[in-house]
Amino acid sequence: MIHSLVSWAVNRPIAVFMLTLALGIFGLRAWQQLETALLPDLEYPEYFIVTRFPGGSPEEMEQLVSKPLEEVLASLPGIQDIISSSREGVSLIEVQFDWGIDFRFTLLRIREKIDAILTRLPDGVERPFIMDFNPNSIPIMELAIHSPEMSLVTLAELARQVFKPRFSQLDGIASAQLTGAPEPVVQIRIQPEKIRQYQLNPLEVAQNIRRNIPADPVNARVRVGYSEFPLNVDLRLNGLSDFLRMPIETERQALRLGDIAKIVSEPL
Repeated sequence: MIHSLVSWAVNRPIAVFMLTLALGIFGLRAWQQLETALLPDLEYPEYFIVTRFPGGSPEEMEQLVSKPLEEVLASLPGIQDIISSSREGVSLIEVQFDWGIDFRFTLLRIREKIDAILTRLPDGVERPFIMDFNPNSIPIMELAIHSPEMSLVTLAELARQVFKPRFSQLDGIASAQLTGAPEPVVQIRIQPEKIRQYQLNPLEVAQNIRRNIPADPVNARVRVGYSEFPLNVDLRLNGLSDFLRMPIETERQALRLGDIAKIVSEPL
């Protein structure tokens, strides 16, 4: 077989040359049409489960949220590793599977496991959010901003109001995110002498504050004659003066928060 093939090639040099030339042309054409990408579109067998619990300490997030979720997820088939991290108010669990898994079936099993444990999680825990690993969402460039003259708060506000919007408007930019910038936080410092003077319970004061801080705008409808119109009222607090005027109602007397506390705004 090999001897006859060699004899045919030796006796027909022009045909062999034309065949080789045709293969070279088709190969070059295929190479020119070959698509390239910095990060190929691959499905990685990794999932992230993000769970939020507003007000939960890192220890509470680990014991009450991360560990129960890890226990139920560990029974899934094809798992290579489970990595979890817990910080204030947030639990992040990374689940790594073997290559070759059925992605749709695996995602369905993860949801089933999470649904089965929701009743065991503390009250106030938000429903866990499942994300798959996508390399295209990894930032391709990170920039650091520094100024020897501006304060960190001023620099963060400049980055938030100027740099981030301008970067987001550039062609080819999917999104621009700002990290590491200090967020302004309102600190309510209750004065102990005022608590004793007005005979207040600190827990009672804290409950009043929570009750008077609306989390979301209020949606309502206004009826005028036979017509009805939607009304959206934003009751969120807009400044320190709103905190100072916040009512503190007790069984004995009615006060304002400014009567018993000092309120300052500082970066966190």
